[in-house]
Amino acid sequence: MQQWLVFHASPSSPRAGVWRSDGNGFPDLVLVSTSVPSRGVIFCELKAAEGKLSAEQEKYARCLVNAGIEYHLWRPRDLDAIAARLGRQGKVQ
Repeated sequence: MQQWLVFHASPSSPRAGVWRSDGNGFPDLVLVSTSVPSRGVIFCELKAAEGKLSAEQEKYARCLVNAGIEYHLWRPRDLDAIAARLGRQGKVQ
């Protein structure tokens, strides 16, 4: 099974039902493969099924992709694709 180091900025809630992380627009997760050979580094934005990217999130996504860095916008419906990319076998239940 693949293993990953995971960075997730600490969330805060400025008001009920609203969550923010430390970095304005910075992706929610940075995953670094510990496998040899490496499966790479991934920057991930996590959104609810209908969640929208902010302007700052779109800017980070565009800049990361333009720099050749693997970036994903992942939603709950993407669980099987996420599992496949991270090296898990089989479907997510």
